Amino acid sequence: MTCPDCSQKSNRDGHLKHAATCPLGHAEDRQLADDRDWFDRHPFAPYRRRPPHWSEVEGLRMVGAIPGTGEVFGEVVVVPLAPGVRAKRFDQLWVAP
Repeated sequence: MTCPDCSQKSNRDGHLKHAATCPLGHAEDRQLADDRDWFDRHPFAPYRRRPPHWSEVEGLRMVGAIPGTGEVFGEVVVVPLAPGVRAKRFDQLWVAP
């Protein structure tokens, strides 16, 4: 997998470490921080539902999970697993041409 912004490639384990100046990497970091902050403000919430962030959409496109073009609809469900650990599920995701 190769980042469309910084051209970094994933390692053998499939992990992609973006370049320090990569806009996609910075956007992913901001979205993770937003989820963390949301759960800090809602400590007893069992999950969070929100629209997919553009950086998550690009990540799905990079791995071929969705088409490379089109508007994406659906939700992301974020679930806290342990302190500081969350899982994401893309729910009813679809792409309009």
